[in-house]
Amino acid sequence: MYHALMVYSQNVAPDDTCFVEDSEALTKHWPTYKNRHPDFPREIFRAISLQAVMGAAESSSVVRTAITYALRSLEQRPVRHKEGTLLQELYAGLEENLEKDAVARWGLHGANPAGAPENAAPVVPQSEQVEAASGTPEESLNALAHQMNAVLGEAQRKFSDVAASAAQRSELLWWKESLYSPSLGQSYREIPDGVAALFMAIDLHDQVGAITP
Repeated sequence: MYHALMVYSQNVAPDDTCFVEDSEALTKHWPTYKNRHPDFPREIFRAISLQAVMGAAESSSVVRTAITYALRSLEQRPVRHKEGTLLQELYAGLEENLEKDAVARWGLHGANPAGAPENAAPVVPQSEQVEAASGTPEESLNALAHQMNAVLGEAQRKFSDVAASAAQRSELLWWKESLYSPSLGQSYREIPDGVAALFMAIDLHDQVGAITP
């Protein structure tokens, strides 16, 4: 997270923690880099941090979410150093992935969760299952039961996701229209505006979690 914020700054001190970590990492691969770069290699260190941020975001949805929210406030900030274009591309990609994760988690495709085809073909037994069905009755029943359990389990998961999403959105709609604070146990209308704004943010965060559309 710290490296993600650092790459936006042009005034990072040479002894900053992030540059120290970059230097340690670079030394493992290029022990004599200081002979080639007697001056402080700020651009190299910034590139290392940027690559690390991108790699971490690709490997973990949790890290990707945290980085995206951290950089959101800096999205409109002009970046005048050489990595400006890369940073804009990085943020655009992170924001797009976060939105996809949020839409999938909230089931915003109606009753068609996870973007499944509207007219999906019914599941039919595979060739090996057909062959198994021609064997002993016990083998046939076992093959059929295994297939049905898999199909029903997946269907149950999808409908559970849709039901949870619908319930969550219904609760948010009620909260928005009622203007009632669950944490305070009273209406936002009954408390000062500044306090109400603070607790509305807290209550909303408690209801929607970390990833939201």
